[in-house]
Amino acid sequence: MKLNKLNKRAVSPVIAVVLLIALVTAAVAIVFFVVLPMVQGDPQLVVLKITPSDTDGDKRVDTLIIDYQNLGSGEAVISSIILYKYNNSMEWTVDKTLPYSLKSNKKDVITLTTSDPTKQLKYPDIAYLETTYSDGILLRTDITIDSSFSPVTLIYSEDFNSYSDGYSPTEWTYFLVAQHSPTGTHTINDWQVQSGSLKVMANDCTYIVLNSSTGYYYTNVNMSFDLKANDNDELGIIFRWQMDGGKEKYYLVSYTRDHGLSDHFGGDNPTDGYVTLSYVEDNTITVIDSASFSRNDNSWYNYRLVTDGTSIKVYINDVLYIDTTSSLLSGGYIGLVSAAMNGAEFDNILVW
Repeated sequence: MKLNKLNKRAVSPVIAVVLLIALVTAAVAIVFFVVLPMVQGDPQLVVLKITPSDTDGDKRVDTLIIDYQNLGSGEAVISSIILYKYNNSMEWTVDKTLPYSLKSNKKDVITLTTSDPTKQLKYPDIAYLETTYSDGILLRTDITIDSSFSPVTLIYSEDFNSYSDGYSPTEWTYFLVAQHSPTGTHTINDWQVQSGSLKVMANDCTYIVLNSSTGYYYTNVNMSFDLKANDNDELGIIFRWQMDGGKEKYYLVSYTRDHGLSDHFGGDNPTDGYVTLSYVEDNTITVIDSASFSRNDNSWYNYRLVTDGTSIKVYINDVLYIDTTSSLLSGGYIGLVSAAMNGAEFDNILVW
């Protein structure tokens, strides 16, 4: 019996080359996308320091020098660097072309700049940097702007950084509106410095004012405060406070999502969810003006007050909310208000 021989055909050289290329491409892809990442590990980008600079002499920050380091074993690819002031993007220019790669265990400096005065930083702006790298990893870094970058002459400033934790400021006078907290001293000792800010340590409705011994009696001035709330109660600032015939009189700028001093006072009841300018006399509130506003817990907000005669303007995070007039008080002392908010914080009090 004869066995039929199978016809063998040679593989075309072209097909062989195509197959070889496909195999090599697959091998390279496996090495690049599977093997190398396993060998290289993960990136870990950190900001060693941020150096603010004023290049045009106007006492505003127009340049930020950022020292980065990649502590990880993998390459860090920076895709975006965004500067925020009061949670608003400032769109500064980055001196590197993005995406920008930083090898493992390497350091580099990236500079951000702006020539737009409205986007520059000044003391005590609340700012932070967001760096996005390697598959969406987000690195947030807070930025501290010190008083050397103040374009105005300050007549009073307090950032509480020079005090030890537990210190109660003696230059402030304490007023108890209503006692809610079963604990606490119910005195100025319930307002204490903690980690560089002034913190309320009891759940009472209270306010404090710079006392007369300081001599800080203000009329036409600008004021700036940083405030941080941790619940829905009232928090705010006082200005033009004075004692007249045994009666306390003052303007109050405040915000509440639930209740506040008005629960214990007569007169108007400020609307929840609004920043409100009120006049208070002998525990009676009269609302002067208000504007819708939304406040998040555990976030810092900057309140800025501009007074000139009867003109009163209130800014929050550089946005104008109240622009009105009132002739009820012409001058007085400044103060801070916490209505049953244990843990509320105040910082960076400036007057100019």
